[in-house]
Amino acid sequence: AARNPNMPADVLVKLLAHSDVDVRMGAASNPNMPADVLVKLLAHSDVDVRWGAASNPNMPADGLVKLLDHSDRDVRRGAASNPNMPTELMTYLVLLDDPWIHLGLAENPNFIFNKLP
Repeated sequence: AARNPNMPADVLVKLLAHSDVDVRMGAASNPNMPADVLVKLLAHSDVDVRWGAASNPNMPADGLVKLLDHSDRDVRRGAASNPNMPTELMTYLVLLDDPWIHLGLAENPNFIFNKLP
């Protein structure tokens, strides 16, 4: 239910306190989650919730940039795969020695492979 694209934002916010990690992660990754809540989730104690927020298409670009040096590889991957990642930053990310960021870029629908340096 937390991944349902028709789920109202107020219900999603309540689901962030659910005891099941999959429900919390689903709520954080739901496109109806408000951007201001997503930014707050960057500091959440649960890495799965941070991953859900990182991969959420409503996450503001400045929030994504903060996640690129996160200690958890899946959070870095989620941030790099997010369609809101600034295009000019993607070109830089290719140069990093981080296979998880590279995997995220490959999953990003806005990443243009023929524009690689």
